[in-house]
Amino acid sequence: MRLPWGHEQTIINHTLWETRSPKREFAMRTLSFQPEYEEAKRQGNYVAAFSIAERLMSPDAMAMIAKKINIERFDQDPMLHRPIVVAPVKLGDRSKNLIPVACAHLTAYRLNLGVCRDIYQVDSASRTGKSAIARLLSQPQFEGPVQRGREYVIVDDVYTMGGSVASLAGYIESHGGKVSCVSVLAAQSKMKLAPKEKFRPREAALSITEGTLDEIDKSHGWCFGRKFKDAVGIPLQALTDREGLYVAGAFSSTRDFFRAVEAERRALESPPVKGIGRVARRSSPVLETTSP
Repeated sequence: MRLPWGHEQTIINHTLWETRSPKREFAMRTLSFQPEYEEAKRQGNYVAAFSIAERLMSPDAMAMIAKKINIERFDQDPMLHRPIVVAPVKLGDRSKNLIPVACAHLTAYRLNLGVCRDIYQVDSASRTGKSAIARLLSQPQFEGPVQRGREYVIVDDVYTMGGSVASLAGYIESHGGKVSCVSVLAAQSKMKLAPKEKFRPREAALSITEGTLDEIDKSHGWCFGRKFKDAVGIPLQALTDREGLYVAGAFSSTRDFFRAVEAERRALESPPVKGIGRVARRSSPVLETTSP
């Protein structure tokens, strides 16, 4: 469920998904390099997932999360309900990726918070490896009870475009909860910084910014928003900043954008052809991430 952002939302990352630096010392700090990654991501190995989370979660990022939710107020007033940590995970055994779950448990343990075990993604669509257009068209759907007035901390494994955490945030806030912080273990980044600076935990825009909305207006015109919502199903104001930057700059014309949307929609709705994977039928390239 995607709703226009009711307030400015940011995202805190612990480390990077990958690095182009040839130095092993930097590669070892990325999520993609971890030796247990396949077991944790695709085989449902919780021990492997927890090992990765414990190794890569940064004390500096944890301090940023604590400051973001103003953890001191809960320490000073025991009567206040402490926030609940929740991860966008699929119901039952539809997903073998336990890295978000491990990150949620470790975040809750280190900050003395609760863990939500009742909210799940109920659709079976996978977003891993999909094109940016496919991600926009395949928004995750969630179910489960939300505690009205309770604060939630959303935790995920990888920040590519932010659609999963945005959909979860929309679900929680539409049911009376409040998302006070969003965090991710690893972010994809192409920022032109020295490797040491790239690995520094940082807080970046998650909700679409006014500057990005202005860029969309410049690229596609003021009437684009209505057509976009009709074609994609969500308003521009509900996009993440990375999604907005993609919409603003990935196509040479508005017509090309809507042609790509229509082609991707047909590909998503068509049954798989034996011998031809979904990747071969993509209408747009895999997301080229933009720096926050």
